Amino acid sequence: MPESISNSNSYSKQNDYQLLKLEIVSNSGGPAVDLKGQFIELLLYETIYDTKMVGEVLLLDALNYSEAIPIVGNETILISFKTPNAETPIEITGKVFTVLGKSRTSNEKTETYKLQFVSNIQYENNMKRVSCSKKGSLSKMVFDIFSENFKDTSRLTIDPVSNKEFQFVFPYWSPLYSINWLAQRAFSSGPSNRNAPSCFVFYEDVDGFHLSDIVFRMNKPPVMSYRHEPPTPMNMADVNRYFQRVQDYQVNSYFDRINEYRRGMYSGYLMTHDITNKKMNYYEYDYHESFDKVNHLNPEKLIPKSNRRFVDAKMGFMNYLPVQADRFNNVKENDVPQNFFPDKASIINQFNTLTMSLLVNGNSTLRLLDVIDFEIAKTGYMDAKEKDWEDQYLSGRYMIVSLKHMINREVGYNTTITMAKDSLIKGIPDGYEV
Repeated sequence: MPESISNSNSYSKQNDYQLLKLEIVSNSGGPAVDLKGQFIELLLYETIYDTKMVGEVLLLDALNYSEAIPIVGNETILISFKTPNAETPIEITGKVFTVLGKSRTSNEKTETYKLQFVSNIQYENNMKRVSCSKKGSLSKMVFDIFSENFKDTSRLTIDPVSNKEFQFVFPYWSPLYSINWLAQRAFSSGPSNRNAPSCFVFYEDVDGFHLSDIVFRMNKPPVMSYRHEPPTPMNMADVNRYFQRVQDYQVNSYFDRINEYRRGMYSGYLMTHDITNKKMNYYEYDYHESFDKVNHLNPEKLIPKSNRRFVDAKMGFMNYLPVQADRFNNVKENDVPQNFFPDKASIINQFNTLTMSLLVNGNSTLRLLDVIDFEIAKTGYMDAKEKDWEDQYLSGRYMIVSLKHMINREVGYNTTITMAKDSLIKGIPDGYEV
């Protein structure tokens, strides 16, 4: 069976990669067993919308490892791989939690099966609970919960969060669920103590766990530029240009104005009822006003600047939330949904307006929430003098929201990027009514 495994630090073929380690260790002890000769395919799935990264290894077993090791779930799996130009490899230590699709080949001498695995922390998370009261900033609570349950805080990163003090009671939740619950309530602080739009997510990727603000990450420079263009002798001969070429793409979502409006992307009312003071408060959300407060991936809005139809019609997204002032004697204002709820609802929907999936050459340096540039020509006739050649809606800066790494023994290493953006490189004509 041909392999696409490189031993060089430079690219030698399409979809090149280096598989440095693929081993399994029995739960009953013993030395690590090398699986590089038996693997058919390795997959890793990661997304900002889940607190769990999942991996799969498809094996062709001719040595009866499933009984000899044995492989029955709970084994440790050790993986290390990279693209030849990467400085450091992706390194995964995981736990096998299930064995799928066991079947014999036609000669009855080999069998195939798939090992699904998660990180060790995911395993520990299922056996631990948080049942206590915690006080302090949200970032402190996140750090404390993680360190008390998983010890290794090098696997956790936290973006800047408001230092406002809270106190919450955690009713026997798992640690990762507790942190994700806090992430839904996290917000950043803008200049002069004015809350700036923010959207925090909590997720796991190949490097560990991250409490990240999508808005904060949009200010980062692009890590890659990708182009959709047909293969030519010129771009096939240039390694860098070939590496940037998109093999295939799919538009996953492309404007849905009714759903955008109904889910609070443009406007909305938030009503809170303070059950301590018996007081109602009303908060309005305005897309144009919020958009102008922070930087975005691209300069232009998803609706014309002059359009107020959906922005002023706030009845499509009305929310009522109970709050309680002075719930704890030493924390006066513990419930502040007005600081995170409307912004997050809008920003998540902005990132669902224009989404695409790209199939590219394997790239082990890409990470979730990285910013990338994407170029694709508009359709129709263009003469040699045409300067405005890019598709103004599909081209531009995007943010990675999901990654699928796939290393196939015959095909090599491919990466599928799911990416989204909150803005356009060129605005919709101002006289256009949405």
